[in-house]
Amino acid sequence: MTKVPEIPDRTSSKGNKRMRLRSSLSSMNSGTSSYWATKAEMLRLELEEMEEREACRQVNQEYSNLSEENLSSHNKEFIKRRDVLEGLVMNALKRENGLEMGLENVAKCTDSEQAEKAFVQLLLLHFVKEPKSQRSRFRERINNYYGTIRFLDGDEDNPEYWCPVTQAWAPDTRKAAHIFPQRLRQEGMDITFGKSVPNEMYSARNGLMLENQIEKYFDLLQLAIVPCKDNVDEFELRVLDKGLLKMKHVESRCTFYDLHGRRLKFLNENRPRKRYLYFHWMICMAVASSKAINQARIKEERKLYEKFWGTPGRWVREEMVRGLVKHTGHDLPLDHTIPGEEVDVTGLVEKACSPRKRLEDEDDEDEDDEDEDGEHESDDD
Repeated sequence: MTKVPEIPDRTSSKGNKRMRLRSSLSSMNSGTSSYWATKAEMLRLELEEMEEREACRQVNQEYSNLSEENLSSHNKEFIKRRDVLEGLVMNALKRENGLEMGLENVAKCTDSEQAEKAFVQLLLLHFVKEPKSQRSRFRERINNYYGTIRFLDGDEDNPEYWCPVTQAWAPDTRKAAHIFPQRLRQEGMDITFGKSVPNEMYSARNGLMLENQIEKYFDLLQLAIVPCKDNVDEFELRVLDKGLLKMKHVESRCTFYDLHGRRLKFLNENRPRKRYLYFHWMICMAVASSKAINQARIKEERKLYEKFWGTPGRWVREEMVRGLVKHTGHDLPLDHTIPGEEVDVTGLVEKACSPRKRLEDEDDEDEDDEDEDGEHESDDD
């Protein structure tokens, strides 16, 4: 006789952790950021637990003697609870603000409605992550476009991935990196570059497969990738934050000082878009120039790359360039800009250049859902 799977009860590890968090909340001040971060973590665990319970319930349904009416009632209750929780997250996408603003709002809360709005902002910034299926497709596109995956002995269960910076294969320590930051979302990309090439946030040309440690500091805007001086069609790594120079790069068994200026090695003729690399370099320069320790280093970088090296043609909003010039001192010729439309990009510039905490890394593998973000590859850089 087939054993009926059991639905986890409230003594599960997630349930226990959630109850501990609930207990902690009782002793916290609701005006502090830690209170709302803890509440957000509770919500995340609640969603995960609900999904696990529903998966078990669906298996159990095959063996259940419950009436159709009872099953229907159960489904409606589950969907209602889940929609309420997920609705809170999705609504946050419509009114995203900076972390500083979210913390400020929390401190000013005087009633439950205001507190809930502030909580939603913190939830978005700390716990809302791009869907795993979307990350998985992004990773797959990058591997296919740059040829950065191979299978040992033809076994698809034993993949290895190529990092163009370390110039080495490895089975796991690789991550798909966004060049134009993912946290600025497609809306931010449209504001920056216009809509001539839409929906490229998850395009392979806005990404690279990088070793984990390099990807981390590339994402934190401490590393940039720029064209080589002797061949503008090839690229090299630049360490823009002086604080990284003495740090050891574990895989390469050297320091980041030794990696500075290293030429990337690609396995085919495909390359990322220069416009995205140029924008990334500009915000890296902006972030680095905000630290006193980096002033001499940034001055040298400006001299080395005093001439524009991005994509020919009009491809970036004039307003965005004006917003970044004050940080970089690198004036992009106006014949490369989309004529001004008086678009307010102040918030986007500040968000791009502001310090932030990274979300915990997650596994990139997940079941693929139907792809909603179109990918438009063209020959333009």
